[in-house]
Amino acid sequence: MALLATAAAVLLAAALAALAARRRGKEREPMETPQERPGAHPAGREEHTAAPAAGPAGPEAHGPEETHLPEPTIWPFVLAGGLTLVALGLLTNLAFAVAGVALVAVALAGWVREVRRA
Repeated sequence: MALLATAAAVLLAAALAALAARRRGKEREPMETPQERPGAHPAGREEHTAAPAAGPAGPEAHGPEETHLPEPTIWPFVLAGGLTLVALGLLTNLAFAVAGVALVAVALAGWVREVRRA
């Protein structure tokens, strides 16, 4: 009975952490990219060229490159916790393994849902 209560507490904590991460993600402001700063080099270094490259071979010919990064998410950590519980359950008590499998399923579903939404 105590193991079931522990598993329920772990699942509840993971769900609350996911909700808190989602709320924090909406409140964050977008980060400034190097292309948005005047005179900044895309790699973060200042440009020291005498004159811009002329013709279609220059960087202006292709337009600014945008790097797409995924938004921060809690799901990889929840998945790691579930896998840890599975391993602990295989070594000690199968109730931990069952809770771990449930947590892995919740983490995978949440992570896939979040990636599809983005």
